[in-house]
Amino acid sequence: LVSGVQSVSVSGDPGSVGEIRIRGLASNSSSSNTPLYVVDGLLVKNLGQIHPQNVEKIEIFKEAASAAIYGAQAGNGVVVITTKTGSSGNGRIFYDGSYRFESLGWRPRMMNASEYSTFLRSSGLVTPGVVEENWNGITDTDWIDKMFPGGYARQHTFGMEGGNAKGDYFMSASFLDNDGILYGDKDRMESVNAQFNASYRVKDWARIGSTNALQYKKSSAEIGSFGGGDKSVMALAYGMSPLLPMTYTRNDMPEYMRAYFDKGYPLIKIPTGEYASTTTISSSMINPLARLYRYPDSVNEYLATYGTVFLDLTPVKSLKFTSRLGYNISAKYKSRYEEPWYVGEQEYNTEYNLSSSLDWQFRYQWDNFVNADFLVGGVHDIDLMVGMSYMEDNGRYSSGSTNNLKDYLPNFRFLDFSTVDAVDKVGGLVSRQAALSYFTRVGYDYDDRYFLQLSLRADAFDTSRLSRLSRWGYFPSVSFGWNITNEPWMDNADKSVLSFLKLRSSWGINGNIGVLSDYEYAATVTVGGSEYALGTDGTLTQASYPSKLANDELKWEESEQLDLGLDARFFRSRLSVTADYYSKLNRDLLVSVTPSYTTGQSSVYMNAGSVRNRGSYV
Repeated sequence: LVSGVQSVSVSGDPGSVGEIRIRGLASNSSSSNTPLYVVDGLLVKNLGQIHPQNVEKIEIFKEAASAAIYGAQAGNGVVVITTKTGSSGNGRIFYDGSYRFESLGWRPRMMNASEYSTFLRSSGLVTPGVVEENWNGITDTDWIDKMFPGGYARQHTFGMEGGNAKGDYFMSASFLDNDGILYGDKDRMESVNAQFNASYRVKDWARIGSTNALQYKKSSAEIGSFGGGDKSVMALAYGMSPLLPMTYTRNDMPEYMRAYFDKGYPLIKIPTGEYASTTTISSSMINPLARLYRYPDSVNEYLATYGTVFLDLTPVKSLKFTSRLGYNISAKYKSRYEEPWYVGEQEYNTEYNLSSSLDWQFRYQWDNFVNADFLVGGVHDIDLMVGMSYMEDNGRYSSGSTNNLKDYLPNFRFLDFSTVDAVDKVGGLVSRQAALSYFTRVGYDYDDRYFLQLSLRADAFDTSRLSRLSRWGYFPSVSFGWNITNEPWMDNADKSVLSFLKLRSSWGINGNIGVLSDYEYAATVTVGGSEYALGTDGTLTQASYPSKLANDELKWEESEQLDLGLDARFFRSRLSVTADYYSKLNRDLLVSVTPSYTTGQSSVYMNAGSVRNRGSYV
């Protein structure tokens, strides 16, 4: 546990990644409230690619001064993760395995069948006889219990590590099979993770190394059905009647379902051979089992590799140059096959549908920086750092769908088998974003008593995010520390009682533009989005129109933060106390507002409003 930091679980899906909140919410979008994640120097979008067993160290930078050197997108704090490296000495081969059962941590108390039938009769919400039509007087289904029976998760990890004075290596591979907590196998997820880190000292003044990770995940495309608003499995389970069983066989169906069956309505059949129950109590009441199995064949596949290659040069003892090239390549494939189904008058589908998509992303990041450390007169320690960073994201997205296939067997469920008369749709996008940064930091330490640090970072995104007039953001910071313990007048203090005492303060500004999509500042044009009648014969012509209002004054969202703190250790450092106070102001928030209706547009982004967070903790 870290003070001022919250870890939030947003889903119970297997493989889902929690979110970290540092010192509260500040922006108007949940996506831009997440901190900046840095893994071995590489910026990553989330923690989903990182296997926990490969993590050596996690550092969380809450103060603006400590996060300011990361500049862009560091307005919500920074989480720095270092993966494992090989330990010196004899090589080691290791294995770790686990098998666990997972279930809901809390189950709500729902009305049973007797209570619910009494409620329906007394409320007047249904006509007489509906309860009797839907209930045999015996069935009492706890939908939460039935839909979330729990499941297993098994994991195996093995690897090897080693090292000596010249170099080190660390290798590991892990396999995870998570059945999820939902009924059946529609939330099953399998994944493979691999890590390879190595470094080698070529010369006393030269060291090369690399960190590399590989991840593959496969799951049902319905794995997201655990969440998703009022149509999610959880929401539907809350709203289902305990008078209904989960399923019926062909022989024990009620009359209204048998009538559906006789009319040829495609009732949803689950792998056990039974049919998901339907009801006449309410047209909005949908069996959550039907929600899971209306897509008999759906899959998500994800493949990613990321890492860094670095070179450290130390021509003299006090000078170090580092060049680091990072990469992150990922591909996400999704396919969903749907057959005709019927669960009620308002919930049905009459077509065969198949959709597929492929999303490919490639990021590379090149950092170069120099560190210099000088000790003058034995008490003046000066640390200088200057550097630059360039990052570029490229994306390719393709999708297609059809509503008819030559055959419906599993080996025909691909777009190549679309029929001539089918309605086919295709789509595709290309994206590119780039960012350039320069940064410097100066640190001064006088006799291990007084500490001063100044930093400045300048960041710019390309014109996909902000106009040329305002794309540069400048983020300064300053911090001060006083180690009272090392003052001469503390020499006579009893160190067995007060072992350490330090006061610190910092101020800084960070930036954020995570809420913006591409070209929100520009008046982009939609081509072929409508038709217009030209001439006297009324012939329709493809038309183009502005899809956004321009606002070239859009600029960075800024987070200004002041921190005051105290660190103390007592009784020969057996007891540690840390106290902090912070005041954080997020200003010039990037928000979407509704312009005048005469513009013909529904929204435009602008810098407006502010959010202040204050807090203290011990």
